[in-house]
Amino acid sequence: MGEGTIFDRWKAAGRRAMQRDEARRARWAAIERAARWPLLAGAAVAGLVLGVLARRSAA
Repeated sequence: MGEGTIFDRWKAAGRRAMQRDEARRARWAAIERAARWPLLAGAAVAGLVLGVLARRSAA
């Protein structure tokens, strides 16, 4: 039928699965990079606020 052997089809399916996995990893890496700094900045602000509140309650 011109589609090759079962082994050719398995090889092509494996190649497509690998491409999907690479694309998924690239998307998650982009999401992690985009979220890293805002999360760190938010944690720093929360730490500063909690530190100020702790000092006020101790004084």
